Amino acid sequence: MESEKDSPQSTAFFCEIARNTSSPKVRLALASALQRQPVTNRFALAEALLDHAEDAADDNLPLMMWYGVDH
Repeated sequence: MESEKDSPQSTAFFCEIARNTSSPKVRLALASALQRQPVTNRFALAEALLDHAEDAADDNLPLMMWYGVDH
């Protein structure tokens, strides 16, 4: 059964935040939530997080995103 946090609406909301936030801390929190999302929703959120090229040099964000889609 799909819970409310797994709904397409929540995924769309998380993606919107990921695209529009300037805070790397918020993006890190979203990246850490990737593993708790259904597999079908993870890639949309990861793609939204990857829109921030400035995160490539971050010590944690790229790895957290990789862990989120790898599992």
